[in-house]
Amino acid sequence: ELCGWLAAIVSCVSFGTFAVPIKSDASKSCDVDPLVFQSYKTFMCFVTSFFTLPLFQQTLHFTPWGIVSAIFWVPAGVMAIYAVKNAGLAMSQ
Repeated sequence: ELCGWLAAIVSCVSFGTFAVPIKSDASKSCDVDPLVFQSYKTFMCFVTSFFTLPLFQQTLHFTPWGIVSAIFWVPAGVMAIYAVKNAGLAMSQ
């Protein structure tokens, strides 16, 4: 039960703060494309998922559902970044 609560707290903090750099002055001045931000987010999700495998004593195995998930997750993430850029962090999250 403790593991579930810790995962929920970490996910709230992580998901709630990933979009903060999108509104920074540095990214506004460079006019970074939302697909670039989505690539950073996807790469970090990929890398950090390997840290959880030994933590929960899991093995890595391929499933086609991962590809189906990515088909939905990447466009939704790009649209979320567009929403943050246009409507702001509070309104889009």
